[in-house]
Amino acid sequence: MSFPSIVYTFTFRIRDILALAMAGSNTFGLVTGAFLLGFGLSEIPKSIWRNADWTTRQKVLLHKIAKMAVKLDDAHRELSNTIVVRVSDNNMLMNWSIKNYNVKTL
Repeated sequence: MSFPSIVYTFTFRIRDILALAMAGSNTFGLVTGAFLLGFGLSEIPKSIWRNADWTTRQKVLLHKIAKMAVKLDDAHRELSNTIVVRVSDNNMLMNWSIKNYNVKTL
C-alpha cells in the first residue's frame, strides 16, 4: 500500500473532524502559552493570583515594611550625623585647624 492510496481511501467522518478540532485547539493553546511565557506576559495573572491570598499578601507587605523601616533608620542616622557635623562646624572658630577636616568630610 503506497502513500497515494492512503490519501485517496481516507474519508472524513464527524468523529475525525472533532478529533482534528480538539488537536488543533490544544496545539493553539500550548503554542500561545509558550509564546506568552517567553515574553513574560503571564506575569499579570500570576501577580493577581498571588495577591488574592490575604495572608500571603500580608506577609509580603510586612516584609516590605520592615525593609523600609531599616532604610528609614539608616537615613535618620546619616541625617543626624550630618546635622551634628554642621552644628559643630558653625560653632568652631575660623582659625581652628580641625575645621578644615570637617569641611573635607562633607
